[in-house]
Amino acid sequence: MVANCGRKKAWWQDSTPRQLTISLHEEMTSLFPFGRPDWSTTFTPDRVAIQTVTGVIIAEQFDPRASIAGHVMDTPWDPLDRAYFNGYALWTYLATPFLLAMPRST
Repeated sequence: MVANCGRKKAWWQDSTPRQLTISLHEEMTSLFPFGRPDWSTTFTPDRVAIQTVTGVIIAEQFDPRASIAGHVMDTPWDPLDRAYFNGYALWTYLATPFLLAMPRST
């Protein structure tokens, strides 16, 4: 299934180890490397970006959720689409157990 999704979205994953950083107190992820050995991503709900390790912006998208409106299963992803999906999905998967364990405010 995952391999099939990769073919439909026109991307492949290499075996390079990655470092993922998430914030539990705000919806934010960072993934390194991404695309090239000296590139990383930053995801927040309002913005997704690909940047170099020195902070030079390679590409960015504001309001990334709106940018994928109308996509269907066969719509190819560009690198920002993939960075958005990675950031959104990984933050949700990894932060949710901690969020559920936090004391609730009244």
